[in-house]
Amino acid sequence: MNSCTKIDTNDEQKLFVANLAINKKHPFQNNKNNFNDALIIRNILEYMNQGFAGLGLTSPTKYELIYVSNNPSDFTDSNTNEIYRDLLEGIRPIQLANVMELGQALNMAPELIDEFEDWVIEMMAMDELDKMRGK
Repeated sequence: MNSCTKIDTNDEQKLFVANLAINKKHPFQNNKNNFNDALIIRNILEYMNQGFAGLGLTSPTKYELIYVSNNPSDFTDSNTNEIYRDLLEGIRPIQLANVMELGQALNMAPELIDEFEDWVIEMMAMDELDKMRGK
């Protein structure tokens, strides 16, 4: 929390979200102006896909992103709590947890690494295989 990465939106993302709105796809089915929220989520999803998640690596965490928002219905399906599929078109979905208060996100830290030991063992085994192959 002491440093931040600024992620700029681009024209392609704006056009993508505008087309969702024009075609009344989620999250624009209720005539509510969700443009900014949809653009933020699309931008974050694309950024996450370009980073660690985009490399096809597994993560030791339950979630790749904890998103703090008072309006999760602006970007998630209330029946599944998943990001609207329309927003995910053309990109890999990420493991997302939505909370409504920052304190909730901070308190989630211990559960984020519950499979960390298994992940470390898996990574060590892959490293050993690479050494055996001469990589």
